[in-house]
Amino acid sequence: SYRDQLINNYYGGYFELYNPCNIIPYALSEDIVEYPILQTVDLLMTAGYSFDESKGIFTDSPSGASMDFEVIIVADKPDEHPAYQIFKRVKNDLNSIGITLQIKVIDSVEELTEALTHQQVQIWASSKDILAEDSLYRSYHSSNIDKINGSTLSNYYVIKDSDLNEIIIDVVKNKDSSKISECFEIIYDWAVELPLYRRQKITLVNNFSVNTTGAPLDFTSYSTLFDNIESIRIK
Repeated sequence: SYRDQLINNYYGGYFELYNPCNIIPYALSEDIVEYPILQTVDLLMTAGYSFDESKGIFTDSPSGASMDFEVIIVADKPDEHPAYQIFKRVKNDLNSIGITLQIKVIDSVEELTEALTHQQVQIWASSKDILAEDSLYRSYHSSNIDKINGSTLSNYYVIKDSDLNEIIIDVVKNKDSSKISECFEIIYDWAVELPLYRRQKITLVNNFSVNTTGAPLDFTSYSTLFDNIESIRIK
């Protein structure tokens, strides 16, 4: 696919491509969903956008929506970054049906974070670590939206979901990673983020220096070597 080619050119194979229709937490799949421009028109019309069929463009947006959007991308070399190339294609497609998309490239994560904290960003593309239990709370719990006591202002999606809040608290308090999938099912329904790819990480262990007998080496994004460091012994 177009995405696969762009990301492969950037990372040279050290990535996994995500299917946006899969979750928990965004599993890899070969069944990539493509949205041709005509299907995009149907989706926007369903959302309440006014479409002039004679001109083939949208003429007005529903209340609370917009005809103009801006996406912010954090990238050192935007011409090589896969998200930038994808948004360039999206920009051209949307422009052909009357929707404007501006692409703003910055090289500072801190600048993006500052804008997100003040809820000044419509769309953005940036890398982030796979979420651990406490990160789920910071990113998706509704207590981290408004400036209240103890808030981190890090729920950038402004999700307010009581069911999600309850499950997140259960995950954090009981360290029950089995319920993380339930969190992502709700997050997926909110349709606030679209994972693109995951960079592969490698854990190297020196068998000449480290006794790994009995140590759990089946690491995952949620259970790393450092989470089980007490089981590692030096020879």
